[in-house]
Amino acid sequence: MAAGDLRHLRTAWDVDRTVVLEEDRLVLVRFSRHELFAAAASPPGPGVLLHSAASPTRSQRLTTSDYGSYLDVAAMDVALVSIAPRVRNFCVVYAVNTLEVPDFDDLYELGEAYHMDSDDDAGRVDNREPFAIIFFFRGKRLLVDVGSGNNNKLTRPVEDEAVLIGLITQVYKDAVKGHGLASFNLRSLR
Repeated sequence: MAAGDLRHLRTAWDVDRTVVLEEDRLVLVRFSRHELFAAAASPPGPGVLLHSAASPTRSQRLTTSDYGSYLDVAAMDVALVSIAPRVRNFCVVYAVNTLEVPDFDDLYELGEAYHMDSDDDAGRVDNREPFAIIFFFRGKRLLVDVGSGNNNKLTRPVEDEAVLIGLITQVYKDAVKGHGLASFNLRSLR
């Protein structure tokens, strides 16, 4: 199970229609540009020459940072695929490849630099967000406070299925109550 098992939205119109038309369930969208090899059993290692699916003629080298991002996206996708059947009554899960659908990069500040949280790397900008999970309910974007300082999106992998289901459940409960901001303590992100 990997990114290939997630339902993909291939155009900006698909994303907009999905967000607007889903009236009773939470819509979870995982945006990422690092999913070319997330579905592979073993992604290529650092330094491997790869071809972008969005522009087959452009080649680039897979850096160590990119490799780590691919692994983060793959881990998050495996967790999402695993919990999707258990939350299907109140949440639908989708993936968007931002190389194919770049329309939301500026709107949702996708691919922004983030700061490391560990003590030995405090305050140092490491690299770009490997992915962003954004929640929507009844056509509106929801804010989620997980203690990271960024309430707009979740940008760190949550591999613990119980924690992920708890987060989605809390966001749904708050959304149904009409709250635009849900709070959830994610200590596992550190």
